[in-house]
Amino acid sequence: MDSKTRQEVETADAADQFVAVLKRVRPLAQEGDVEALRWLARYTALGLGTEMDVEAATELYQRAVNAGDGETAYELGKLYRIQYAEGEEKNQWLFDKSVEAFQFAASKDKLTESSSAEGN
Repeated sequence: MDSKTRQEVETADAADQFVAVLKRVRPLAQEGDVEALRWLARYTALGLGTEMDVEAATELYQRAVNAGDGETAYELGKLYRIQYAEGEEKNQWLFDKSVEAFQFAASKDKLTESSSAEGN
């Protein structure tokens, strides 16, 4: 994602213009842009401007992680951890996947100061 598009997306996101964000990131995500995949996955997981679909969000996050994006691995780890914590039955697979994603993110040294400061 180029800097102009990034700024447009961040401005629209800050103004809660979710449909505008999706309009900008969907074509880029289809081309495999990892930053766009991360935005689209986040919006899909939360149901912002689109129907909430955790399974689709997980697939989008995984595509970006497969391309080597550590920041997305961190977000994927958080998603797995939330699913594990909210599940009525503790699913060891979700727990293991969250740990795996966090370890990958750390190995890529892509965690931002803000995500590290969250304590997540």
